[in-house]
Amino acid sequence: MLNRAGKFKVDNEYYTPRSAWEQISQFIPKDKVVWEPFGYGKKHIGSPQFLRDLGCKQVVSTNENFFRVDYGDVIITNPPFDQQSLEPILKRLVHLEKPFILILPTMKLQTKYLQSALDPKHIQLILPRRTINFYQFVDGERHCRQCAFDTLYLCYKMNLEHTVNFL
Repeated sequence: MLNRAGKFKVDNEYYTPRSAWEQISQFIPKDKVVWEPFGYGKKHIGSPQFLRDLGCKQVVSTNENFFRVDYGDVIITNPPFDQQSLEPILKRLVHLEKPFILILPTMKLQTKYLQSALDPKHIQLILPRRTINFYQFVDGERHCRQCAFDTLYLCYKMNLEHTVNFL
């Protein structure tokens, strides 16, 4: 959709379905404190509760500035996908030196900013069987949106058994 300036409008208000976390449950460390920095929101029970339901003993998700706080032992989240948001998020994640799992569009693997931010020897991938369809709230109602791109789970310093994990 174009905005008034004739540019595409970036809409990062998409939420992660429970199934996205359920399908990688075996890769999520349940004994660690999980920080879900982008799962907080009044419209959204979402990811923090889903991670608790999957057996994570402690999940932290607050409405604090991601760039000013530091919680947990591992970060598991679905961050905003646009470059303006994602590039500084990746830099911050590397600076924190914690293992993480991010849901990202597959095309992000080819970006210079991702390739320059992450050490390839610590990257692992989890590839879902099908596209994750995220949801939005429109006029207070939840709507599932057919996703126009494929996604994957980018894992960093997670020490998974395989570099590439097919679900």
